[in-house]
Amino acid sequence: MEEFSPLLHGERVGLTGVDGNRPDSGPTGDVWTEFVVPRGAETVWTYADGLTAGRRALSSMTWFGHR
Repeated sequence: MEEFSPLLHGERVGLTGVDGNRPDSGPTGDVWTEFVVPRGAETVWTYADGLTAGRRALSSMTWFGHR
């Protein structure tokens, strides 16, 4: 993580799947967002709103055959 950006009280950011789909009842963040530099991990969700829109929100990495 390079930097994080705290969200204001009551502020939420939506998340978008790697397929670009943003479900109506999909996941949201309400504490902070992060500027992440991926190093070998695959993107699961990206931020849909706010300063970090379009950046990686959740990633997954296989390590020695395990996720």
